[in-house]
Amino acid sequence: MFRNRRAQKAVGQGFFHGAELKDGRTVLARYVYDCGAMAHYRNECDREIDGYVAKVGVGRKLDFLFISHAHADHINGVGRLLHRSKGLKIGTIILPLLEDIDRLIAFARTLVEDPGSAATDFYRQFIVDPTAALSGFGPDQILYVESGSREDGAPGRDGPPEGAPDGPRIFGGGSDGKPAWKLMGKGQVRSLNGTTKASGSGQAGPFVAVIPDTSAPTIIGRTVSSHLSWLLAPYIDPTVSNSRVAFLDQLAAEFGWTRAVLDKWLATPGSVEQLVIDHRPKLSAAYATIDKNLNVTTMCLYSGPHASNATRIRGELNFHTRRWSFRGKRDRLAWLASGDAVFGKKKPRANFLAHYGVLLKQVATFTLPHHGSDHNFHGDLLDAIRPDFCIASADRYSKWRHPGSYVIQEVASRGFLLFAVTSRERSSVCEEVKIS
Repeated sequence: MFRNRRAQKAVGQGFFHGAELKDGRTVLARYVYDCGAMAHYRNECDREIDGYVAKVGVGRKLDFLFISHAHADHINGVGRLLHRSKGLKIGTIILPLLEDIDRLIAFARTLVEDPGSAATDFYRQFIVDPTAALSGFGPDQILYVESGSREDGAPGRDGPPEGAPDGPRIFGGGSDGKPAWKLMGKGQVRSLNGTTKASGSGQAGPFVAVIPDTSAPTIIGRTVSSHLSWLLAPYIDPTVSNSRVAFLDQLAAEFGWTRAVLDKWLATPGSVEQLVIDHRPKLSAAYATIDKNLNVTTMCLYSGPHASNATRIRGELNFHTRRWSFRGKRDRLAWLASGDAVFGKKKPRANFLAHYGVLLKQVATFTLPHHGSDHNFHGDLLDAIRPDFCIASADRYSKWRHPGSYVIQEVASRGFLLFAVTSRERSSVCEEVKIS
């Protein structure tokens, strides 16, 4: 029997999703999508991380860590999750390819809205140099994802994902030495530091590469479900460039420089680190001038069967909280996360829906963009996806309204179920998919 066990953790205003794939008694892969919460909920976040590590086992393998974007409330728990002596060993880290300016805007937002998180060493290091910060956890591979061909879309959306993208071969080994997963799909892989450790380079540090979001790690069942391919398919929703322009114009003004002078300085080594350490007030002031509803580069994730498998596979879905449960045979078994994408706007929403195509018909659970923010949402998402369950990972903070009243009304009016996963343990959501 093939199983996908997954849980939305109760970390408050933040995001932490942990899951595993098993075929019979064999664990094919464990993965986490985001791990963090605002500093106000640090105790609750630590509680959930410690519980997850204890359940998996200290020092055991986490095959994938997916980081959706650079906001602290999605990543400031990574240091505890992957602690060298008290956490999990990490195989592959997958995150968006972020430009310096994207990370600086994310840091400036954190300075204003969550200064406690901005003060943590790992978060500052991540903003300055993600590769160096993440390499400290000893991963086998760090894969940066960039937007791929809109014509190709997600692998498997029109049938079985065949072959691998051009470039270095990327895969992950199982406990028996056999490949547990392979990167499949279309596009081009660009190695940033040589050949993969998996292919025998023997290098000390992680293999680092850029992959397109038209490719995806693909896990293939080995025993009773050897016919089943399970995709972990990313999608990159890129940032809006005019927000970058406004931020940089104001940052130049804070220094009393022209944009040309600022751009030249930012191109020199060490400038980002100097900004993060010595010029925080200038970053905060620059952030104050831009639209607070700007979209940041964020990575969505589909976890489920590819289209041709899903059309003939029916499984059991067990969905439960502390006080409510559902169990039944379903042909919708997948999970879909949308990070902090801004899907209130028509074009980004259309690109997202087109990227996943018929894979959307397999989605049972949809995590709402930006913790259920009204600004990031549109009812068309529900009409296209038609999930059984919607999740908003959010809690009470300041004057924020997550999930928003518009979101709540749109979900309820269509007869779907909405679950707010807060900082209270009883609000956590657990799911199990079983395929015989």
